Amino acid sequence: MADEGENHSLDWFGWAFLLLLLYGVITRLLPSLQNLIERIQDGTAPAALVIANNIVLFILDILLVIAIAGITFVLFKMVRLRKKKIEALLKIETTPVDGNEKRWQRILELASSQNSSDWKVAIIEADTILDGMVTTMGFAGDTLGEKLKNIEKSDFTTLDEAWEAHKFRNKIAHSDEPITQREARRIVALYGQVFQEFEYI
Repeated sequence: MADEGENHSLDWFGWAFLLLLLYGVITRLLPSLQNLIERIQDGTAPAALVIANNIVLFILDILLVIAIAGITFVLFKMVRLRKKKIEALLKIETTPVDGNEKRWQRILELASSQNSSDWKVAIIEADTILDGMVTTMGFAGDTLGEKLKNIEKSDFTTLDEAWEAHKFRNKIAHSDEPITQREARRIVALYGQVFQEFEYI
């Protein structure tokens, strides 16, 4: 989490530096540009400069049209994604949760078991429920990891908890390294926070 904070600070610093640099360039060039524009308007500028000015304005017009089209497309895409998420959430809310509740109770029992092999089973089963939940919500991807990458943090406040739990699941699924019951319960609790956000259990 500390690295993410540092990267975020560096991003803000980079943008601030870029804006200051852009401001400096504009303030240095603006007087010359104003002088050039005045010369073009009163007809004292060379013909080549007039032609170059017209070409630049034409290119800027094209870029402006492209920018407007791009912004419109992005806004339209955001509206569609928001609508898709709302529909998915409504679908979840209207889905009976009895089955999920029973599976969740089973997971809690496994996490409280005295058998260490049950702890891994509890985590893997919770991850399976999470995969089913995000699939029902309409997030695409061949794996749960890919689906989580397609989720915006603003739409999924427990996204960090989901990632941490899923990464731990992958770790134990591909390793014979033993885990403690304390670790198992902590990871199961992370899954629980995610499910509770969407009232999935």
